[in-house]
Amino acid sequence: MVFDGASYETIRNEEEVEAFLEKYGSFDDACVTECVIKTGFSIDEMGKSRIPITNSSIVSLTVKRRGDEYRSIEFIFKKVKRMLFVPLSENQGMGQCLGARLFFKDGSAYFVESDDWDEANPERMSFIQAKELYWRPLGEASLQKVS
Repeated sequence: MVFDGASYETIRNEEEVEAFLEKYGSFDDACVTECVIKTGFSIDEMGKSRIPITNSSIVSLTVKRRGDEYRSIEFIFKKVKRMLFVPLSENQGMGQCLGARLFFKDGSAYFVESDDWDEANPERMSFIQAKELYWRPLGEASLQKVS
């Protein structure tokens, strides 16, 4: 995963979440198709560990949906504070975005599995909380719609 920032739009607050949702719509008919986590930790060819001094965690989350516009979206969550994936059952899981929400609270971006997610009891369902959030449409047809 390479994040250059140039081809992504930034979402910094609740107003920008609302602007994104005006373009994209809701997550009711969407699903998470891919989640990639980059921790910043590594081991080089000499066997030396690299431990990041700052929070360099990045999560790339790809969401796809039915519809004509913005069928595939990639979110980049930088400086991840908390993240949890909880499988619901054999037939469901974080992959289904039934009622998923994207919002800002206290300076953090959240992507939560459902409207009834409870921050006081976050272990019940999947969520991501990060300090920075970016997005871009994926696919040639989606890229043309943004310009």
